[in-house]
Amino acid sequence: MFRIRFPIALLCLSLGCIKTPEVTPAQTDATDQAQMDAHDIALVQDSARLYWEAVRWGDGSKAASFLEEPGMRLVYEAWLEDQKDATRYEDVQVLQVQIQPEESESDSPTLRKATAYIRIKSYTLPEQILESETVQQEWYKSSSGWWITWDPPTD
Repeated sequence: MFRIRFPIALLCLSLGCIKTPEVTPAQTDATDQAQMDAHDIALVQDSARLYWEAVRWGDGSKAASFLEEPGMRLVYEAWLEDQKDATRYEDVQVLQVQIQPEESESDSPTLRKATAYIRIKSYTLPEQILESETVQQEWYKSSSGWWITWDPPTD
């Protein structure tokens, strides 16, 4: 029996009797988009984790490297140095990253945006009362990579 079925299966395959499922261009595009989304989520998660590790350990230059504009990096380093004396970070955890669809405007330097949800356990000096909060951190993608959105304090 096996000898008869095998040649029939080969004959059907060669003649196109057995139809393989077709992949439509829309399915291919959806798969490509899902892979790109997963890649971008992983990049933002890693970047957020590295950023917050630098903040936690008071490494201003490393934390500032996640700002795209070089002039803002110096302002950020000075700001973080001032914060380091008042706030200590016990633990920081990236909980989730949500990616927005790609920007359709071709003249915009921002290609894509993301929101990272971060759980922070910190205490202020001299009180030393441990507090836990979840913050939203905005990130954006330009042609040179993913960057944090940061506005200097106005006080």
